[in-house]
Amino acid sequence: MKGYGILFVDDEKNILSSLKRLTRELGVNCYFANSGQEGLDLLKVETIHIVISDMRMPGMMGDEFLKKVKEQYSETIRFLLTGQSDFQSTINAVNKGGISRFISKPWDDESLLGLINDALNILKLENENKSLKTKIEAQNVLLSKSNRDLEEKVKIRTSELQQTSDMLEMSNVDMKENYRNFIRLFSHSLQLRASCVDGFYEILDEILVAMAKYFDLSPGDTENLRYSGMLYEIGKLKISDEILKLPFTKMDERQLREFKRYPADSAALLTSVPYLHETSLIIKSHREYWNGNGYPDHIEGDNILFGSRVLSICIDYLELVFGIKTGKSIEDVDAVKMLETKKGKIYCPDVVDAFVIVIKEIDDKSDGDLMNQLEIDELRPAMKLARDFVNNKGMLLLRKDMVLSRGIIDKLVYLKKRDKMAYHLFVYKDSIK
Repeated sequence: MKGYGILFVDDEKNILSSLKRLTRELGVNCYFANSGQEGLDLLKVETIHIVISDMRMPGMMGDEFLKKVKEQYSETIRFLLTGQSDFQSTINAVNKGGISRFISKPWDDESLLGLINDALNILKLENENKSLKTKIEAQNVLLSKSNRDLEEKVKIRTSELQQTSDMLEMSNVDMKENYRNFIRLFSHSLQLRASCVDGFYEILDEILVAMAKYFDLSPGDTENLRYSGMLYEIGKLKISDEILKLPFTKMDERQLREFKRYPADSAALLTSVPYLHETSLIIKSHREYWNGNGYPDHIEGDNILFGSRVLSICIDYLELVFGIKTGKSIEDVDAVKMLETKKGKIYCPDVVDAFVIVIKEIDDKSDGDLMNQLEIDELRPAMKLARDFVNNKGMLLLRKDMVLSRGIIDKLVYLKKRDKMAYHLFVYKDSIK
């Protein structure tokens, strides 16, 4: 993609050398700076579209550098490249530097190139959208001039304006859908480090949707509840791997103190995003107990947000079934009975009653009645995905309910050969012909 510029900033020369070798075949203009100030100087004289900066650098830290970049070059896409940076600096980079993603050192070459290519594709789409907008505006000017005298052209202009309005409305819908897709992608990335196991988020989302339907929640409240299920573990990025690998019941006092900070840390990371404000409130309170003995704020009873009450019992159910909470998985029926014993103590009584009904309905309508698990070679055009498809690195590649085309299937065949993985996809039975 000629014409695009990428700036890499890192005080370690060996890191910059590695990045030079890695990006040699990208076909874009790459620039390299040893400090934040040198990076700012390059931005003044070169056309830069993507900025990838280290966190810890002498003189000017990465979060301060990215903050300046955002203020002076707001249209750039910004990534944070970091090792074990302190948590507050990472929050500053997210809140003040407006970064799109943070990348852990040492990075995976393929993943880093994938992120860069995704960013380049976004830039390309934005430029195409700007070009299209310019053309539409030019056409509207011509229509305005010609419509002054002829009534028929006034009607044509009205029709054109309506079409433009429809396009803008569709664009707004697309932007919201892209935002949802980013949240799904980020939640799948969390699985690579957080405590959940493969398929955990998908099952959690299914239960949350069923609970929202049972309580007749509004579309907005349902969406906030689902987002909380996708993002509640973001605060665990601060917790050490040593603690995350332990079942909750086997943590010592020090480990429990550190672990119990994650709801507040998760909420702190999301508070600055207006679109996720309600989601952050649900996440912050999802470990509060009905009797007031929960954390972080010891809220009790009806003072606990309703979404938090629902999220709490759904997470605990899956953590019992998958063995995350105790280190030993248990049967679904036994997990439900165990949760019922905590009714009125940890969990809201009404939510427990509803949960028991919802889980029974889900069990009665098992996945086997609705979907088939197929290998890539068994896929055919027009089949419809029944679950999200994630590759071996935890990246979301295809969304649930997507209809497969021949082109998509060919790409999946290539992916299978490249990764040397026996991937399986779930498709709705009624879409198999």
